[in-house]
Amino acid sequence: MRRCRCVVVLFDSWHSNKLLKRNTKWSHGSFTLETNSPHLVYQCCPMDPELQKTSQVLWTGPVSAGDARHLFLDLTFTLLSCLFPSDCREDFSVYLFQSDNEYARPRIHESVRVRIKGEKHFPTEYLDGPIDWEKLRRALNTVRGESLGPVSRSVFQLGFDYIGPCLLLSSFRVYYKKCPPSLHNLAVFPETTRGGELVLGQCVDNSVQMGLLQRRCGTDGVWGPSAGHCICREGHQTKGDVCEACKIGYYKDTPGHRDCTKCPTNSHSDTEASVSCPCLSGYNRTEAHSPSAACTANVTKSQLVPLNTGRSYRKETEEGRWQHLGISDSLKLNLKKVMVERSSLSLGQILGEGEFGSVYQGILKQSTGINQNVAVKTMKQGLDSKPELESFLREAELMQGFNHPNVLRLIGISLEVCSAGQIPMPMVILPFMPHGDLRSFLLNSRHRKNPVYIPLQVILKFMIDIASGMEYLSNQGFLHRDLAARNCMLCDSMRVCVADFGLSKKIYASNYYRQRAVSKMPVKWMAIESMAESIYTTKSDVWSFGVTMWEIVTQGKTPYPGIQNHEVYDYLNQGNRLKQPPDCLDKLYHLMFSCWFLNPGQRPTFAELRSLLQELLSTLPILEDQGEVYYTNTGAHRAAAQTTSRAEVGADDTRNFYVVVLDDDMDTGSDCERTLET
Repeated sequence: MRRCRCVVVLFDSWHSNKLLKRNTKWSHGSFTLETNSPHLVYQCCPMDPELQKTSQVLWTGPVSAGDARHLFLDLTFTLLSCLFPSDCREDFSVYLFQSDNEYARPRIHESVRVRIKGEKHFPTEYLDGPIDWEKLRRALNTVRGESLGPVSRSVFQLGFDYIGPCLLLSSFRVYYKKCPPSLHNLAVFPETTRGGELVLGQCVDNSVQMGLLQRRCGTDGVWGPSAGHCICREGHQTKGDVCEACKIGYYKDTPGHRDCTKCPTNSHSDTEASVSCPCLSGYNRTEAHSPSAACTANVTKSQLVPLNTGRSYRKETEEGRWQHLGISDSLKLNLKKVMVERSSLSLGQILGEGEFGSVYQGILKQSTGINQNVAVKTMKQGLDSKPELESFLREAELMQGFNHPNVLRLIGISLEVCSAGQIPMPMVILPFMPHGDLRSFLLNSRHRKNPVYIPLQVILKFMIDIASGMEYLSNQGFLHRDLAARNCMLCDSMRVCVADFGLSKKIYASNYYRQRAVSKMPVKWMAIESMAESIYTTKSDVWSFGVTMWEIVTQGKTPYPGIQNHEVYDYLNQGNRLKQPPDCLDKLYHLMFSCWFLNPGQRPTFAELRSLLQELLSTLPILEDQGEVYYTNTGAHRAAAQTTSRAEVGADDTRNFYVVVLDDDMDTGSDCERTLET
């Protein structure tokens, strides 16, 4: 554990003039009590014995609590000794009053009271004649880290009440503590103020998460022990707090803490981060041998061995296809785990086409003999450069680890050999969604000959499903970056699954991703900071979720009607947002609007959005006929409906994308967002 040095001061009596509401008991002046330089000192030394026994609180002005979750107090003061201790009543208290209204009048009975004890006192003669500040300084009491309790409101005021002969309040400050950024055992936890709450961590680049990675940030700024851990992935070894790629000539075939191993005899790896060492020319090892086995010379003639036309031959062909792809060893190894034989996959009609490929309906013959309806995503022929192939397959690599009812899962990968000499065409196999994408569903409900009303309960359920899926992705450390109704799919039970991870990114040491290349981006769904600085965080996905909520309420309308792509940023920067749709509940629009706050930190989390939407749904009557929502994209007209809606989506989506050109020398920023100290 590492003790926090991150202290955010909210109020310092030496640097603030917010002490208002003075009264007859309290006064102030500039003295050299605590230091040799004059500073502000507050004193409560009434001459009237009766006034000494009364309570009169000195209150600060309103102070913003900012991101604080728990407040602490440092205090320096000194007290006058009582002439007759038996008759002397002495009491020094600090009050914390909290409110959401900066103009609220502080009340003692609504405040938290903290009693302050002083061990040191000074005699009366210290105040007779010229004051000896050095002697008074030796009588100062210092209180450090006094807990004022948790923060429950946005504004607080501090009150001081003293009953007794004389108190000199030399200085005080109110602050909160943050747990610092932590990098330990390959696990990264961000700087946080969430005292007492569990914080999700992330594994460093080229490592694998084992179990749920979480850790509690204490209110005192100290991290507790972490649950879960990280290990370096294949082709990488632990070096300090990073996973280092295996050097050329070394390999590592499994995840774990062990170091890279030198290639066995008569084998060699030609690239860094190798997961195996191919045999040198003239040497081989059989499939039964482990990657650590040495390669031996070929001593038999191939013509003496009969060709095995069974399974081993197909495996060899499949291996050749993967080698022909020319992708990285680590990506190849990960995708082999979900490899599907091409012979078990049959392609049917085209469900949709895009700029980079097509989606087919297909049938997957399973080992049980049962046929499964699937959707097959393919790359367009001609898009066969290594970056394009890697990008296409990286999406599948991301998806293979997803396991959530509201996130589209990966079934497998297959390779199609088009013709001799050509690069095999990868095919991503996904669950078949008979109702298509959410936006097509919404458009079809509105553009039917007899438009159908979608009940509010169903609308909220769609939103809850998406928020739940995005909460899962966010907790896994993923940024979607292209959340929209068109990228959400509807399964048989009308459950929504978040899909299309072509722009998704896994973030590690930082809590953001900065795009540094030219790319087509969905401008009308992008957060304002993403358009301005190309920075993406979970909170920019929250912005996109707000736009998706607006799409759902309007049954698939295009955001910002009448506004061109190049005008969107200026429109938002002037404080404008999407207008409240007709018949949209105020509560629902307010929740939607909160996703578009200018400050990303003020936007809700996906967990909060899901909870608030569920709370809103619970106030509505339960639908008596659940079947009334199964009205579109079904039956004989399904194919026509999909064709019509997808044609509209295709034409409309082209207008809603634009090319973002970024400078290569842009500042990547710090690893965590800093909180300003005031």
